[in-house]
Amino acid sequence: MKQIYDAGIRTVCFISPVFPGITDIEAIIERTKDQCDLVWLENLNLRGGFRKTIMDYIAEKHPDLLPLYDEIYNRKNRS
Repeated sequence: MKQIYDAGIRTVCFISPVFPGITDIEAIIERTKDQCDLVWLENLNLRGGFRKTIMDYIAEKHPDLLPLYDEIYNRKNRS
């Protein structure tokens, strides 16, 4: 990406999906800031059967984040 950026071609860093409390957006931006023009972010979207898979993963690997994920994805509180 750096070679393309240095050649004057517009580059974009697309961070997707963003897992709340897990994805280190600041670190990614810091690492790519000298080789991209834009940063795009996409929220984690939990639809259908995928919701259970992700919620089970969070419960197992990041149980401290389970209340946050419950608030966002089950209670629809995006604040």
